[in-house]
This record gives sequence, C-alpha cells and structure tokens, in this order.
Amino acid sequence: MSYDIRHLFCATLLYEGCDAVTASKLMGHASTKMTLDQYGHVLVGAKRRAVGLLPELTR
Repeated sequence: MSYDIRHLFCATLLYEGCDAVTASKLMGHASTKMTLDQYGHVLVGAKRRAVGLLPELTR
C-alpha cells in the first residue's frame, strides 16, 4: 500500500510538470536518475507538452 501511494505521489508530480530534481528530493532518492528510471514513464507526452508551451511563430 505504501509503495502505491509513493508511486502515485511521484508520478503525479512529474506528470503535472514538477522538475525531476525536486521530485527526487521529495522522494528521498539518492539521485535524479533513480527517480527518472522508476517514474520516467509518465513523461511520455512531455516533449509534446513542452513544445506546446512555446509561442506560435509567425512568418
């Protein structure tokens, strides 16, 4: 049960845009790599969302 809550907590942080360094520190992980190895799967659409944040370029 405790693992499920931790997983939901970290996955939600990352999905909602929290940076990996902050999420890693909140989780008590030794490294950001550890956090992203475990929870990086929630970032599948991150590139698309990031591009969507850019202003539209006009010619």
